[in-house]
Amino acid sequence: SISDFNVAISASPDNYELYSLRGAAHFELGQIEAALKDYNTGIRLEENFYSLYFNRGVLYASQEQYDKAFEDFNRSEYLYPLDPDIFYNRGLSYLQTDQIDQAIKDFNSAIKLNNKNGNYYHLRAYAYMFKGENQKAKKDALLAKEMGIDVKEEFINSL
Repeated sequence: SISDFNVAISASPDNYELYSLRGAAHFELGQIEAALKDYNTGIRLEENFYSLYFNRGVLYASQEQYDKAFEDFNRSEYLYPLDPDIFYNRGLSYLQTDQIDQAIKDFNSAIKLNNKNGNYYHLRAYAYMFKGENQKAKKDALLAKEMGIDVKEEFINSL
């Protein structure tokens, strides 16, 4: 809980990981400003901790501040290019901003790093659909469904 993080930060005010964790807790509670403050503090303490940039990128994307989200996802990828969720979330942001080719590229990267996550295929299916590549979209949608993702039958049937 937030109060536990407050105690831990009081005891160790230079621990950037605690700010990342408390920021994530604030974000989950919808406390956007508090989360942003914690991420920024963590980054001031340690500018090379990829998780802080990733979390802040997710926050910015949730607020439709995509330029800032892209900056943070790019920095996060630079610091740790092996986290498929970086590519998934940046791909989602590309999808939200109608940059479909970039979205597909990022979903491909996420799948290359972890081909067991159906969410990656599900969103790539939408990206393919937006490009008019319905055969690829249907293949990904069916794969996602096989992996336990709640893919709507109407979506699959529309392809």
